Amino acid sequence: MDLFDLVQAKKIHHAELSAERAGNKVSGVEARVAELENRFNRLALINHALWELLKDRHGYTEEELRDWVTLTDLKDGKLDGRVRQTTAPLNCVKCNRVVSRAFARCMYCDEPASSGGTFDRVH
Repeated sequence: MDLFDLVQAKKIHHAELSAERAGNKVSGVEARVAELENRFNRLALINHALWELLKDRHGYTEEELRDWVTLTDLKDGKLDGRVRQTTAPLNCVKCNRVVSRAFARCMYCDEPASSGGTFDRVH
């Protein structure tokens, strides 16, 4: 094997490693997208159920809903279609350490996380 072949083999090896790393990143992105889709679907279900409840039990209209969406959007000072999260972190009821809202249990003492509000589990 001459020098040219060695250089080419090294380049091919590096290209294969780069392709493998790219594939791993794609897999990670796909998993994150699936997680976000699950969260989105959960929020959509909760919102739909709440809207049906409000319409059926209290007689609210689509126009009133649009007005409340606008008012809620403006609570952070911007009409941008987003809600800024302002809730404080959760504390473990057993060891009082901060518990991530993303996990069902405290990572320090394994105590089940407080259920919090309806929307706590979708962030």
